[in-house]
Amino acid sequence: IMTAGYVGTFAAQHHAAGEDDEAGAMFWPALFIGGIACLVSLSLIPFRSALVSLFGLQDPLVAAGMSELFGWYLAETGPIVLISAISGFYAGLGRTRLVFVLSAASCAVSVVLNYWLIFGGAGVPRLGITGAGLATLGTSVLFLFIWSAFVLGPDLRQRFGIWRNRNLNLARLRRFCHYALPRGGSEILEMVAFL
Repeated sequence: IMTAGYVGTFAAQHHAAGEDDEAGAMFWPALFIGGIACLVSLSLIPFRSALVSLFGLQDPLVAAGMSELFGWYLAETGPIVLISAISGFYAGLGRTRLVFVLSAASCAVSVVLNYWLIFGGAGVPRLGITGAGLATLGTSVLFLFIWSAFVLGPDLRQRFGIWRNRNLNLARLRRFCHYALPRGGSEILEMVAFL
C-alpha cells in the first residue's frame, strides 16, 4: 500500500517542474506494483490458515475466525493497493480534497456495510465474520471502480498524458522501485515489530 502510494512523490515532483507528461508516465510503475500485489495476495489465500497459525492462537474457534477474516483481507489487498496508487497520484497533483472526500466516503460506506452484514437486518441474516469480510471487500471493489472513473477521465488523458505514456518503461520502474520499495518495506517492518 505504501509502495504504490509513493507515486504521489513522483507526481508532485514532475507536476511542480511542469513535466505533466512525466508525472502521468510515473503512474504506470505504481499500477504495476498494484498488479503484483493482486497476484501475490490472491495466491496466499489458500495458505491463510498456515499463516494465521504463526500467531500461536490457542483457541481453535478464534483461529478459524481469524483465518476466515484473513482470507477476506487478502482478497481486498489488491484493490486497496490499486486505490493507494490512484489516490497517491491525485494527492501528488495537489488534489487532496478529492482524496479526502473519497477516503471519508469509503470509511462511511465500510462502517455501514460492516454493521449491516455483521449484525444482519433488512432481510439479511447475521453474517458475523463473513459479513465483515464481504463488507470490506465490497467497499474496496466499489471504491476502486469509483477511483478508476477518475483515472479514465479526460483530464488525465489530455493534461497528464496518462494513456499516451502507458508503456511500462524499465528505467521508470527501476527509479520508482528504488525509492518506493524501501518506503513500503519499512512500513512492513514496523507492522511486524508491532505484532
